[in-house]
Amino acid sequence: MPVFKNYIGNNIDQNFKLCFWNIIESEKDLSLGLKINSILKEKINSKKSLDHRKGILSIRQLLKETDISNENQYYDDYGRPFLNDGRYISFSHSKKLSGIVISDKKIGIDIEKNQSKIINISPKFLNTIEKKFIIKKNISQITNIWTAKEAVYKAFKVNGIIFSEQIIIDPFDKNSREGLARVFFKNQIFKFHLFFFKIRNYSCTVALSLQ
Repeated sequence: MPVFKNYIGNNIDQNFKLCFWNIIESEKDLSLGLKINSILKEKINSKKSLDHRKGILSIRQLLKETDISNENQYYDDYGRPFLNDGRYISFSHSKKLSGIVISDKKIGIDIEKNQSKIINISPKFLNTIEKKFIIKKNISQITNIWTAKEAVYKAFKVNGIIFSEQIIIDPFDKNSREGLARVFFKNQIFKFHLFFFKIRNYSCTVALSLQ
């Protein structure tokens, strides 16, 4: 079931189209009306998890709903999506929710279900600055940082970035709807505007390039 959001920021440079899919359908129903070529079929069949397969199909449905044809999209050698018309696109899925975001500027999206296991893996991606401002063991806030870094990584499109060292999230409180991220790469600093969304028990972050 698709849900559409046109985000209008304080200026035109902040505008983007954000679309979610609440995954309640069966795998069979999610396949209806889709053009599934051999490459996509192989990708779907390689996933053992039903949630993962349905996530892939729901994203294809979102692409269809937003009139993005197979001819207008392509993927690089790392599986990162691009559009032929010059716009930027990113997508993500987690359990029962998927989403895509489209913009005229470099953009990324990440969705993650809020789960306690994020606390155990947080030392791998949190840095000293972030550890100081987060509320201890606050699952939602820590998940926001994780999705923010993932979204920035997708928007930046450079492999090998170390999350804990090169992607820094500026302080924000647990109720913040926006934030700022900085990427330190080759003696340069790249800034991203963060937009936080809460959908049921999921955290979603969109990262929009400020360059």
